[in-house]
Order: sequence, then C-alpha cells, then structure tokens
Amino acid sequence: MKEVQLKVAKAYPNDSGRGIARLDPQTMLALQLSPGDIVEVEGKKVTAAKVWRADRIDWDQGALRVDGFIRQNAGVGMGDVVRVRKAEVHGAVKILLAPTEGPGLKFGGDAGEMVKRQILKRPVVKGDVIPVMST
Repeated sequence: MKEVQLKVAKAYPNDSGRGIARLDPQTMLALQLSPGDIVEVEGKKVTAAKVWRADRIDWDQGALRVDGFIRQNAGVGMGDVVRVRKAEVHGAVKILLAPTEGPGLKFGGDAGEMVKRQILKRPVVKGDVIPVMST
C-alpha cells in the first residue's frame, strides 16, 4: 500500500470540525486520491479524514493540514510527522456515541437529528472524538 510521511499543520479556519485533510495535488496523485476520498492518518493512533486539495500556497510543502480533532484522534500535534495512505472504507451499520463531558451536557431540540446531520458523511474510526456543534 502506498503511503507518504507528512508534517502536520493547522487546518484552514473553514475546515475546523469537518473531518477534512488538505493535501497538495502531487501527494494526491502519488496516493491515487481524488477530492472527497478518505485517508488514514497514522500518528500514535490511526484516524480517518476526507481529502480536499490544499491551497496553492501550501503546494510542495510536505504538509497535511488538519484540525485539532483529527490531531487529537491521531495522537499528534502540529509539526509532528504522520503517515498518510488511502483508506479501505467500510460502511458502518451501527455506531455508539458517548459524551466526553459529564451529566451536565444538554441538547435542545432533536439532538439525534443534529448529531446525525453532522456525522453522517464524516469518516470515523473506533475511539475517535467527534465534534458536535449546536446550530
């Protein structure tokens, strides 16, 4: 399986919480990726992200732009080196979610629908922390 090693960089502001990894076109070509494909990001742990092309200013920098949730799920920080490869994707039949905070956590309205909308097309790996933002 083809993989590359890239240095972790901060996500673009609009990508935060969306499960997106930004790669330059040369890296996408080397890994045979198209925009929207899923990659594994391996640091101390393995997580997944949806690939989109990096802005031109980031081309040829050897960087992977990801948000704090992806960094946390991979067990890495900015400046760390991770392995990136095309993921073998399997659809989930069922997932179990648990809040990371105590019993004071409250949702208004239809919490199930809110969570469903935010994670339905997001790649996840068992044990990942997934952001759920109220609308």
